[in-house]
Amino acid sequence: MENLSSWQIIKIGFLLGVGFVIPSLVSDSLVMGISFGAASSAFEEMEVENSNNEVEDETYPELVDLSEKIVLGSHTSHMQGKQLLISGQLTNSGSEIVKSIEIEAELFDKNGVFVYECSEYINSQLSPGKNENYQIKCGCSKNGLPDYATMKLSVKRAMSY
Repeated sequence: MENLSSWQIIKIGFLLGVGFVIPSLVSDSLVMGISFGAASSAFEEMEVENSNNEVEDETYPELVDLSEKIVLGSHTSHMQGKQLLISGQLTNSGSEIVKSIEIEAELFDKNGVFVYECSEYINSQLSPGKNENYQIKCGCSKNGLPDYATMKLSVKRAMSY
């Protein structure tokens, strides 16, 4: 080879680079186009299949709120640090199994003004006539609770299928 100047070497390198980049871009574009086309046709097939297999409402059981069938028995409450712990027992007085229960405690000041609320979920199967213990924690260990005079416990939700 003859002695090439640095500019000639740069030109040759540039042309070689362009010679590799253009075919690479063309092949990448083709591969991406084919992949996108395959993916979109797969999604279209899934949409057609889903529209042909409409799900009846009966496939999914309807949730039923049985909160009036849950009886809250006596409870105790005491402070543990800055948290109020409320412990008690509840009973399923209904005829169906209950699978998720939410108990809520509302706290009121001496004038009957609402000041705080806390709740607890019980996620276990509770057969008719059975009892379950619960504990609700109110407040956080750092800040504590506002002053309160009375408390109202209630069952907010009791779900069954």
